[in-house]
Amino acid sequence: MGIKELAIAELDALMRDFGIKRSRLGRDLFNNPSFYYKLVEPDTRVTDITLDKIFQYAVTLRGQQQMLLSVGKNESRNVE
Repeated sequence: MGIKELAIAELDALMRDFGIKRSRLGRDLFNNPSFYYKLVEPDTRVTDITLDKIFQYAVTLRGQQQMLLSVGKNESRNVE
């Protein structure tokens, strides 16, 4: 699964979890109610800025202050 598909899956989860309509997602993100429909078209390319806005929107809706990034094997979550 590519990053575009992950973004679409995240938007689908937000719609399911928060009862948001596709048109509201588009308006909230880009002031474009048809954004979601364009995003899911197979030939649509997605920029890094678009992906960043999608994932930041998801983080904000879920009440987090920042995105949770995975930690590698040699890294520690505890900083002292």
